[in-house]
Amino acid sequence: MKNMKNMKNTKVRKSKAVNIVNQFDNGLKYFIRETSNNRETHIILMVKTGGINDGKHSGIAHLLEHLLFTGTKDYPNSQILATEIEKYGATVNAFTGHQVTCYHIRCHHSKLSKLITILSKMIKETNIDDYRVQNEKKIVANEIYYRQDKTKQTINKQVFSHLMKKTIYEDLVIGTEHSLKNIEKYHINAFLVSQYRPENMVFGVVGRLGDNTTNSIISQIKKEFNIPSKTTIEKDNMPNPLMLHYNFNK
Repeated sequence: MKNMKNMKNTKVRKSKAVNIVNQFDNGLKYFIRETSNNRETHIILMVKTGGINDGKHSGIAHLLEHLLFTGTKDYPNSQILATEIEKYGATVNAFTGHQVTCYHIRCHHSKLSKLITILSKMIKETNIDDYRVQNEKKIVANEIYYRQDKTKQTINKQVFSHLMKKTIYEDLVIGTEHSLKNIEKYHINAFLVSQYRPENMVFGVVGRLGDNTTNSIISQIKKEFNIPSKTTIEKDNMPNPLMLHYNFNK
């Protein structure tokens, strides 16, 4: 009872938070939440695409998530890209689900601007080539094999396939060894351009902002992700949208 009394008398500290939720003209949604009691800053990019959007190329959304970590025009391979991110004391992670793909960077607020730029380059200036596609396919195939060797994963796979049979959630997000073999570079490029559109994206910054103002963050997001919407492309009859908005290795 004494502990209960202490709990009742304890005042919960509430942080003063600034919340901004809005959308740019190209359809990209964004949110900024500043919390003074958070020591870290989190950068989040969520894309409304996942396993249910794979079509006949099961596992392509998950494979693309892997490939976006293999390098950009400025950071030509995965090691250089990882070193650049680590240089700022940041950590980066990602996951692909049936409905969404998410990229998450955790950093110090003083490095926020640098890392927003790096994340945008990972999306817009991906350094995908045939070698990287084949190499990542092998890595994902090993991941599939590893999961098959785990009893828990095997049980989940069997239960899931029966529960979701004949629905859009029937196929596993990771795909199969057979489906991966049929995915080529041009499938990846087409999927990136068709799915990673601004109207399918939500960009978020959460945590301590430090000297970064909300206006400066909004301006940078707008600058880095200034990708015309699909509607704008169709309306203006823009040629070759693949090369207009994304840089690929030839």
